[in-house]
Amino acid sequence: MQREWNVLIYKVMGGCFVFVGTAALGIYFAGQYIERLKNLIELKKAMMQMQGELRYLHSTMPDLFETVGRRTNGTIGEFFLALSKEMEQKTHGDFSNIWTRQVMKKITPSVLEPEAKTILLETGKQLADTDRRTKEEGLTFALKQMEDLIQKRKEEKQNRLKLYYVCGIMVGLMLTILLV
Repeated sequence: MQREWNVLIYKVMGGCFVFVGTAALGIYFAGQYIERLKNLIELKKAMMQMQGELRYLHSTMPDLFETVGRRTNGTIGEFFLALSKEMEQKTHGDFSNIWTRQVMKKITPSVLEPEAKTILLETGKQLADTDRRTKEEGLTFALKQMEDLIQKRKEEKQNRLKLYYVCGIMVGLMLTILLV
């Protein structure tokens, strides 16, 4: 009789661990979604700062990226600071290659979603041009795309978060039932 109780207790405890683990996984994915949205908004702010710096202060690109990097939080700020540092060294090729290399190195899927990363890569191609007006127009176009993407993600945010939470809980319940 004692052995049966021990087995039952182990099954219940294991089921609880599985349930809590999958619920935590759902919360983790919801947190990742929120973090990517915050980074997208932070990137939009950084690009707006870049546009203002280009338009009114006529800063050089390394100085521009350093200024924006210091004013920007998180990984996006680190991206711009690394870009500035690599451009000042002038040992790694043209601007487009430096930009692409830093995007691939610093902007992981947990930082920005692939669609935003594509916009960022295209912006780098626009910024590689030597004409200040082309750079400004490229930033304006990128800002419009970012705004559209942010609006889209904000609209689907509630449904996505609910989906992550519910899936985490339901998968946990299903696995608990199957295991116990």
